[in-house]
Amino acid sequence: MTPTLKLEAVVPPTDDDGAELWATFYTFRIEADGSASFPFVSHTCAELFGFSAQEAMRDVSLMHDAVHPDDRRRFDEEGRRSLRDLQLLRWRGRIVRRDGSTCPVRITSRPARLPDGATEWHGVVVEDPASRGDAHHGPDGAVAVRQADALAMLGHDVAAPLTAILACAELALEEVNRERRQPPRDINAAAVRRCLEVVVRQSHRLEAIRGDLLILAAADADTVDARGTSVDVLAQLDAAADLASADVTVSVDCPAGLCCTVQPSHLSQMLSNLVSNAVRHARREVVLSASRVGDRVLVTVTDDGPGVPAEVVPSLFTRFSHTGAAVRPAGAGTGLGLYIVRVLARANHGTVVHTPTDSGARFTLALPAA
Repeated sequence: MTPTLKLEAVVPPTDDDGAELWATFYTFRIEADGSASFPFVSHTCAELFGFSAQEAMRDVSLMHDAVHPDDRRRFDEEGRRSLRDLQLLRWRGRIVRRDGSTCPVRITSRPARLPDGATEWHGVVVEDPASRGDAHHGPDGAVAVRQADALAMLGHDVAAPLTAILACAELALEEVNRERRQPPRDINAAAVRRCLEVVVRQSHRLEAIRGDLLILAAADADTVDARGTSVDVLAQLDAAADLASADVTVSVDCPAGLCCTVQPSHLSQMLSNLVSNAVRHARREVVLSASRVGDRVLVTVTDDGPGVPAEVVPSLFTRFSHTGAAVRPAGAGTGLGLYIVRVLARANHGTVVHTPTDSGARFTLALPAA
C-alpha cells in the first residue's frame, strides 16, 4: 500500500513584517491522452484556497477555476507553453478563494516528460501580497524568485524520498506483523531487507538535500567557513563510490597516501554531489581519479554519458541548474549540486571546473595538497 504523503511540518514563509504567507505544493499530471489529475496537493491548500487538499485531488478543476477570471487567459497560455516546450512555468496573478476574497499569488512549476508520455509539473503556489509591489524586479525580486525556485524544488525532491521511505516502512512493518497472525509463518527476510535498503538509500538522499540547503543558507549569509585538515583522498573516494547506484559501475584510481587540506565534511559533500550527478547521467561507468600536481590535489569525476551541451555550460555552477537538459528531467537532482560544490571548493581555497571531453562529462576539483 502506498501511503498518502502529508507535509504536516511545512511552516508558511513570512513577509518582511512577519505575517504568514501560505504556500501550497502540488504535483499536476497530464496523461498522453490529455486527461489531467493532481496526484499530490499539500494540506496547506485549505489555508490558501479555502478547499482541502483531498477536494483538490478529487476535482481537478477546483484549482484551475480558482484563478481569477481576468487572469485565466494568461495563466492558460503559460500552461500551454510549458507543456509544449517543457519550460519552467513562472506566473504571477490572482486567485479567488472559496470565501470570495482575492489573493495575489506566485506560481513556480517545473515540468518533466515521463516515459509513458505523461507530463508532470512539481510546483508551488505562494501567497504574494500586493503591498510588495513588483517582486520580480530589483534585489528583493531576485530573492523572491530564488525562494520560489527553492520551494518548487522542495515540493518534489523532499516529497519523492519521503514517499518511498513511508511506503517501504509500511511494507516492512506489515511483513513483521504477519508473525502475530494465524496460522503462524516465517517473516520474509528478503522482502524486509529490500525495504530497509530503500529506506536507507532514500534517507541518505534526504540527508544530502539537507546538507545542500544548509550550505545554500550559509552562502546567502556569507558565512561558509572551512577548517582544513589533512584528509586521505582515497578513503573519501571509496566512500563516495560506495553510495553510488548499483546500475552504474564506479571505479576509483587514486594512489595510497595522497592527502589534501580540506574540511572533511566539505570534501564528502562535494564528492557526493559530483558522483551523484555523474551516476545520474552515465550510461555504464563513472571513474573517480586523483593525483598530485604541484601544490594541488586534482580529483576528477568522469562519466560516459551524453555530455554537457554547449548552451548549458555557462550556467553549470549556478543555482537550480540541471546538467545536460534545458528543463528539469524526471529523476533529476535538486539543481543545487554543482553550485554547492563551487561554494565549498572556494571556501577551502580550491576550484572546480568542467572540462569538455569527446564523450561524457568531466569535472575536476582542485584542492591544496597536504
